Amino acid sequence: MTQTIHKKQAWLDEVAALVEKDLNNLHTLSQVRKLTDKENNMVSLCGAFLYLYKMAELKDFLNLALSDDENEKSNNFETIH
Repeated sequence: MTQTIHKKQAWLDEVAALVEKDLNNLHTLSQVRKLTDKENNMVSLCGAFLYLYKMAELKDFLNLALSDDENEKSNNFETIH
């Protein structure tokens, strides 16, 4: 049985891993010194992305739209890049 790899799901998973890594680095840095305004904004942005991504996974919003074949989509969802 052939397994299909959805490119959009792989991209989202990779971005989530990178965001989590950056968030961990910023947390470590915050223990050494005070974060700058840009770094604090990045912490907020990373946290918001991870929260929304996890909520979308929990509600199965991503499963309907991640087909690489446009004809298989059951709804008109789009992945925002």
